[in-house]
Amino acid sequence: MKNILIAICTLLSTGIFAQNEVNEYLSKLFLGLDLHTTFHNTAMKSSLNFTYGVNRGINFHDEDGNSISTNTNMYDTDFTKNPLIDSVIKKGKISIIQNDQEIKSGNFSISESIWFLNPDDLMNEYYLLCSLLETLGYRVRKESVQNDNFETKREITEISLRDGDKKSTLSIGYFMPQKKQKIKEYLLSITYNNH
Repeated sequence: MKNILIAICTLLSTGIFAQNEVNEYLSKLFLGLDLHTTFHNTAMKSSLNFTYGVNRGINFHDEDGNSISTNTNMYDTDFTKNPLIDSVIKKGKISIIQNDQEIKSGNFSISESIWFLNPDDLMNEYYLLCSLLETLGYRVRKESVQNDNFETKREITEISLRDGDKKSTLSIGYFMPQKKQKIKEYLLSITYNNH
């Protein structure tokens, strides 16, 4: 009986430690945002200077005649430093997004876009973040798109996370510019969904 109790306590402490590690990395990745509060409080409690806006969608009616709104509420801000990124950031933008349909459930997403000066920095940061964060999830899925010459144009790693009984998804992806583009933008995209 004593051995069973010790095993249960060990498992519980390991789970709590792992969850604290997930929260610590996500907090750093999203510049200190509180991911466990409401959509509006996530922006309001932040030390970052967000601007609020609403993208108006088209309202329509369901089969019962109820009006359904398709507006998207958004907080945006720019940044140039991230504690988990060592390379020089050309430009960074973070958005907290909630559709009208998500208000009742309290779900929202955070989108972080980071532009780098060159493809080497982009690839290094993508692989470092993936190797760091993949170990924290219970499921990892990768998707890549190649051009006709079998060169990867983009790759996305989706990491499924658990926080108690709540689930969330973290997607990390890179997008390479086309060779014919005059202005080359090397984009790292990170999206967190708390569903």
